[in-house]
Amino acid sequence: MVGKLNRLPVETQMALKQFACMGNSAEFDMLAMAYEKPIDERHRHLWEAVRTGLIFRSDESYRFLHDRVQEAAYSLIPEEMRAESRAPMDCEAEDRKEPEILFTHLMEAIGLALDLKGGRMFIVDFGGSVYSANHDGSKRRTLLFAEGNLTGIAFAEVPSGN
Repeated sequence: MVGKLNRLPVETQMALKQFACMGNSAEFDMLAMAYEKPIDERHRHLWEAVRTGLIFRSDESYRFLHDRVQEAAYSLIPEEMRAESRAPMDCEAEDRKEPEILFTHLMEAIGLALDLKGGRMFIVDFGGSVYSANHDGSKRRTLLFAEGNLTGIAFAEVPSGN
């Protein structure tokens, strides 16, 4: 897999390495916040990876098609630079808030989707329940309870027909 990545254009390799630091998937809004370059440039750089089937592009996000692709992209980053590669996503230490628990009593949380514009989050757990809340944890609602066989969650904003 690393050999396949090494055959990609240098800009694509760099974009994949940065994307790999964000996890298995990233919404366009998250990519735009994490990196200084315009999102259109990021799309151009990632297009070759989409074309070759290494990542998938939806209307609002990218995702690695397999965890081995993400692992290979991350492995291309020299070990001594891995913390530095994540730096654009990290807040400055003095600006960072202490972490707080927003949800409890989940049956092993397995999915999180953020509605950045609406200030909401959606969580799915292994028991098949789906919850929503504001980003600060307020206005928590159970949308589905113990439905079973849910393995993740995604958020999509559908434009109105106006």
